[in-house]
This record gives sequence, structure tokens and C-alpha cells, in this order.
Amino acid sequence: MAKRSRMRELRRKPPTVLLVLVVSFLFVGMLFMLFPRIHGPIIPSICPIDGQLAQWSKRQGRSDCEYGHFSTVEKKTHTWLAACP
Repeated sequence: MAKRSRMRELRRKPPTVLLVLVVSFLFVGMLFMLFPRIHGPIIPSICPIDGQLAQWSKRQGRSDCEYGHFSTVEKKTHTWLAACP
């Protein structure tokens, strides 16, 4: 009888490093799902669609600017609004 209880104790192992890493990864993944980062351009003069630099800009009000460039992808001019620097 003592042998069986000893074997049960041996079967219960503490959480391994792999288990801790998986749980941590899942926790961080859930945080990214609950609190996504704002998907806007970090530099306002970079096109949010194809990443090219703006070829011109024009102020639209006190804090907004309209940026634009000729898009080689769309084969036409492309403009977007962003905060002025």
C-alpha cells in the first residue's frame, strides 16, 4: 500500500518550463487580442497603403495635413490625411 501512494506522488510533477512558456505565450496573445495597437502610420508622411514617402503635402486646418504621391501600384495619385508634424 505504501508503494502505491509513493508512486502517485512520483507521478505528480511540478509544472515544467515548457508548460510555463505556453501559458505565458497564451496570456500575452490574449492581451494583444484585447488591447490591439492603433494601426496608423508612425510617420505621417509615409503612405499607409504602399509605404512610399509623400511627394507633396498641404495643410488642412490647424493640425491636419493632406499628403499625396503618385502610386505605382494604383497607377494614379493617392492622398491621405494625417496629423501635421
